[in-house]
Amino acid sequence: MTAAATASIPHGTRTRLTFPAGGEGVPAVWLRPEAPAPGQPAALLLHGFSSRGDVMADTVGRALLRRGVASLSPDLPLHGTRGNPLELQALRNPLELARLWRLALQEAGAGVDFLRGEAGRVGVVGYSLGSFLSVVLASGRPEVAALVLAAGGDLPGGTPLTAVARTVADPLRAARKLGPRPLLMLNGRHDPVIRPEQAERLYAAAPGPKDLRWWDGGHAVPSGAVDEGAEWLAGQLGGKDPSLREALSPRERVLSVPLSQGRGALRSNRVRGLLRSCTCITTGKRSQPRKSGSVYVTDSGGARPHSGR
Repeated sequence: MTAAATASIPHGTRTRLTFPAGGEGVPAVWLRPEAPAPGQPAALLLHGFSSRGDVMADTVGRALLRRGVASLSPDLPLHGTRGNPLELQALRNPLELARLWRLALQEAGAGVDFLRGEAGRVGVVGYSLGSFLSVVLASGRPEVAALVLAAGGDLPGGTPLTAVARTVADPLRAARKLGPRPLLMLNGRHDPVIRPEQAERLYAAAPGPKDLRWWDGGHAVPSGAVDEGAEWLAGQLGGKDPSLREALSPRERVLSVPLSQGRGALRSNRVRGLLRSCTCITTGKRSQPRKSGSVYVTDSGGARPHSGR
């Protein structure tokens, strides 16, 4: 491992480093809590198409850091500092695409090895493209203790390329191999990229324990879902007691509105203000919610989406 720069940030440190994978160096962002204890939990964060490790580190990584969980966020091949992801769209050779997939999977495995040398229990978080990588990675790495998939699911059905793609990476087959390890899926009800039926197929394939939660939106993950996933993973890995909810700033909390309060609660100035401060996992920038935005409405059965319209 080679470290380029370390900076102090709230609740810990942020280091840009390169870790080894098959003779190559993989650039990544390493977030570590203040005064890390032996055996601290950690998570590997895998970003989506056209994104980069910095985005995962500065959204999911910081949410985990507040809960005492370290994280490693690498740049996938042809992403971030490693090239232009649009080059992937120009590839016509399926063998080259398969090679890049295997390379990304190898590097993700090296990321797990890095974390095992630096931390205790290890989890994996994947967003979109990263969710496909995450479930396949976890299926072959029993040391991955828990898995969070955001905007993840099965391959799209009914296309000529699906059968070919399954020979390289089959999310359903991978999910069936998770065994008793816990899985959390976070998905958008109106996602045009990973449609709800794709998410439901993957969820059905996983043996459990498992949980599928929805936000009322598209492919971009709202900050409330980011915080929900971080809190769940920290609980699975043994991070800080998540009772610090009240200590978080408003935009860092999951919105919880009792069903008994009805739609009027969702139209309140407080809720509207919180929605305006959401941060999007896709770009790391503040999101632009629809007119009334999306929130989680909770009842005794857990979190589920609700529109404030």
